[in-house]
Amino acid sequence: MQLQSSRSHASREGLRLLAFAACLIGGTVVAQAEGPQAQTSAPGDQLLLPQASGTAGARPATLPASDDVGPAELAADRRPRADDPRSLPYTAAGVAVKSGGLLKRGTNEKIVGGTEATPGSYPFQAAILRVATTNGKVTGFSPMCGGTVLTSRWILSAAHCFVEGAGGKVEGLRSTKNLVVHVGNTSLLAEDDERDWIPIKRIVAHPKYVTGTNVNDIALVELERAPKRGVKVQQVTVVTRDTEPAVLPEQAELRIIGWGTTSEGGRPSPDLLETRLTAVDRNRCNRVLTSALVGSPDARRALEDLSYVFNLTPAARRTLEQQLPQIGGVVTPQMFCAGAAVDGVDTCQGDSGGPILSRKDDGSLVQVGIVSFGIGCGHAEFPGVYTRLALYIDWIKASIAPPSPPPAAPANPQARR
Repeated sequence: MQLQSSRSHASREGLRLLAFAACLIGGTVVAQAEGPQAQTSAPGDQLLLPQASGTAGARPATLPASDDVGPAELAADRRPRADDPRSLPYTAAGVAVKSGGLLKRGTNEKIVGGTEATPGSYPFQAAILRVATTNGKVTGFSPMCGGTVLTSRWILSAAHCFVEGAGGKVEGLRSTKNLVVHVGNTSLLAEDDERDWIPIKRIVAHPKYVTGTNVNDIALVELERAPKRGVKVQQVTVVTRDTEPAVLPEQAELRIIGWGTTSEGGRPSPDLLETRLTAVDRNRCNRVLTSALVGSPDARRALEDLSYVFNLTPAARRTLEQQLPQIGGVVTPQMFCAGAAVDGVDTCQGDSGGPILSRKDDGSLVQVGIVSFGIGCGHAEFPGVYTRLALYIDWIKASIAPPSPPPAAPANPQARR
């Protein structure tokens, strides 16, 4: 299946390819709501973290030596992508809805080259659905993004699924009014007693998510309630910094799952699909993707504008073009890449926010990344890009922790008399 991120406003994104000094977005953005083996036990309230086995190994060759997600690194590495029409985040399902389920395709796409997942095999997988209602009754739905069950009340997904804004600025978050989270079944068309659709209470995007670049492309979705009893839902195990070297080495075989489209221009799948990819060297991936995007029409126009404004000589412009893929590029240290050796296997639009998984030596699955963006779907020369989950565990823990109880009132001596 193909996973691909959403793309919009090509000309503005092309200009932003050269905005190297854009300011970081500060402050967590919160939108309040308006209005393996299957198991039936309810998810708990704590994250499931794998235990590191043996001594810590060398950092995987697929990842950079630095894992800092602070402002100093981002200032140099969060160059926006040129908005080539082929280069979109794997998100927003522009699939219309009608009575009884899915309607015609919009901008969503799914896992390309995948096979149907065995029912119950991924009980931690979730789907973010946009629903249509008439007189309070659901008349149809469309899959928007994927996600995974972190705890009984929290879903992990991608920030670009929900954040609205352009030019590097976060202007707000998508309304949660017509959104629900599907859990408990690999089929989106399952009967009510075989799945659960849960309203969303709020969305928390990473405070340093940068629109257009997909740096820090991670978000948390808080549910109005826990999944109902009897539905087969299980928490996902998430990677940590200590366990990342063992589960994400160079050339690691990884697994992707989702309900996105099966081809560019295709329709979303009502059944969960799965396929396998291989971890790709980040530096090589960065050079390939950045070079491709620098050559896009919008990026060319941006270079022309820059040359005019700063009166660059032809030689200076050629030097700038040659250096762009080397100065940071579009694949930052907060990301990693994965792809297939042949065309036709990838993630695509509609799969955004879903997991990319690695299998441990004991056979269990660990989520190592989040589907973020790519160029087209299923093109072997263009690997998909994923948010590097290990860097965000501390932020996740802090975000989902319950608020501290207020301090106890001091005893009143007079009350004892």
